[in-house]
Amino acid sequence: MRPSKGALALVVIAALAAMAAGPARALELSAVSWTISKTGPVEPKEPIPIELLPLDSGARLGGRLTAKLALRNQGPRKEGILIRYSLSAKLAPVGGAGQAVWALPFLNDERRVPQVGPDQTLQVPVDVTALTEIYLKRVRADGYWPVEFKLEAMLEPREGAPIRVVESSLPVAQTGPRARH
Repeated sequence: MRPSKGALALVVIAALAAMAAGPARALELSAVSWTISKTGPVEPKEPIPIELLPLDSGARLGGRLTAKLALRNQGPRKEGILIRYSLSAKLAPVGGAGQAVWALPFLNDERRVPQVGPDQTLQVPVDVTALTEIYLKRVRADGYWPVEFKLEAMLEPREGAPIRVVESSLPVAQTGPRARH
C-alpha cells in the first residue's frame, strides 16, 4: 500500500522544519564572572568576586586574577570540549594626554574541559595572572595604562553548531598611574 500524497507532504514538511531549525545547541558558554585571590604567607586565600580591578602603580595585580566561564550542557554527556579565549586591554596614555583605545589581544589561549555531564553547568576557571602582569609592566614602561580589560571566549566550532562569542569587560580602578579615558 502506498502512502497518500497528503501523508507524504506532511513528512516532507516536518523534515524541512527540522532542518530549518538546525541542531539543538546543547552546549554553550553563558556567563563570565571575575575573581581575585589574594596570596597569603602560607596559602592563597579564598577567591573574591570583583566587578572593578584595583591595580597598583607597580603593575602588580596583588593576587590571582581569574575569569570563570559558565559552561552549560543541556543535552547528553559531552567530551573533549575546547574553549578558546582572548584578553585585550583598553589603553590610555599615562597622564591623560589622549583618548583610551582598545589594543589588540595580548593573550590568546585555550582551555580543555574533559567532559560535561547531562544537564550540568560547570564553572571553568581561566587564570590570566601571569601574562597580564607581564603586559602591565610592558605598557607601563611604554607610557600607557589600562582602563579596562575585555575577555572574549567561545567554544571550538563543531559542525552544525552556531558560533557564539561571549565577552566580559572588567574596568580598572584608577589606583595606578593617572590615566583618563
